[in-house]
Amino acid sequence: MWRIFLESLLGLILLFAASIYGYEYLIYGKTDPDLVDANLRVEAFRDIMNHVSTNESDDQAIALMQLFAKKTHRLLEEYPEDKLPKPIGEYFKENTDTHFLLNDDSHLWLKFDNNPNYFELSDDPDSELIKAIEFGNQVVWLFFLA
Repeated sequence: MWRIFLESLLGLILLFAASIYGYEYLIYGKTDPDLVDANLRVEAFRDIMNHVSTNESDDQAIALMQLFAKKTHRLLEEYPEDKLPKPIGEYFKENTDTHFLLNDDSHLWLKFDNNPNYFELSDDPDSELIKAIEFGNQVVWLFFLA
């Protein structure tokens, strides 16, 4: 009886692991569509802001980014090249043709063609909306564990 129980339990665990792996392989395959979508959105946003910066003024582009940051509960910071965090600075030095970076912390880094500074858009940790989203992301694991 004990042997049947252990074999069944082991079989269920293996079946669960195989189904999770199969789901990841079938849905995401070799590329993550969410990551591709995020990169396309970031590239489009940067292109629009760069167009405003080039054809209107840097001040107009920065004002629009500040408005965007305020409405989406983000923080906008401006950095000269020598004040960038080391990994971000190295990324932009290695990839000179790239004008944006969406890093693992979901911080968006932008560089305009005619502005020497870099811009960072990050989540506002004091925002009630961001807190609610993070709480929802953490609570979902309780349902998986329960």
